[in-house]
Amino acid sequence: MSMPTATSAPIACRSLTFDEADLAIDFVTPIVHEVPIFRWMLGVRVDEPDMVRLIAELLVAVALPRDRVVGAFIDNELVGLVVWAPPNRGVEDMPEPYRQRAIDALQADPGMAARMHQHQIAMAEHQPKGPYVEVLLAAIVPGRRGGDIVTTMIEPAFRSAAEHNVGVTATTASLELGAVMMRKYGAVRTDEFTVGPVGLNVYLVAPEDV
Repeated sequence: MSMPTATSAPIACRSLTFDEADLAIDFVTPIVHEVPIFRWMLGVRVDEPDMVRLIAELLVAVALPRDRVVGAFIDNELVGLVVWAPPNRGVEDMPEPYRQRAIDALQADPGMAARMHQHQIAMAEHQPKGPYVEVLLAAIVPGRRGGDIVTTMIEPAFRSAAEHNVGVTATTASLELGAVMMRKYGAVRTDEFTVGPVGLNVYLVAPEDV
C-alpha cells in the first residue's frame, strides 16, 4: 500500500462507481510497481503492462459495484484511492469482463496463480480474530503524499466499522500506513509475517477506538 506531500488544497472524497472502473484501474496500475507483494506475485512478468493491469483489476473490480472504492480528488484530479471490505463479507463474485480475464491469465501462468494462493493462505492465517472492517489498499500519487488524504479516504471504512461495532484492520508492507493508523486511531501492530521475500505487518484498531 502506498501513502499520501502535504497539501492545502481542498480534498473531495467520494465512492467511485462501476462506470468509473477504467479511472480506478488506470490510477492503481502504476502504483502496483511500488508495492513489494505485488511485484513478487508478478515474478518475471513484473514489467508486462497487461499483467500489471491485471493486479489493479483484481484489487478494485470486486469492490467497485459495492461502493467500497473511495477516490480523493483535488481540483477534479484523482490523487488517491482506498479499497476496503466490510466484516463477514464472504466470497464475492468479480464482475465481468474482469472475472474471465483473471481466470484466463492465471490459467496461463500457474506460477503466478500459486504465488497468489500462497499470499491468500498467509493472509488468512495472520488475520486478527474478527470480524473487522479491512483496509485492503491505500494508494496516493507521489506528489500528494504526506498530508491528510489517507485519513480522509478511510473515513467510510471507519463509519462502517462503527455501524457494525467492530474494529478496523490493515495488512501492509507500508510502515507509513501503519503510522497513520497508529497516530490517528490508536492502532496497534498485532502481527508480522513474510510471504515469499516480503515482510508484512498487521495493524488493528480496536472497536472501542473506532
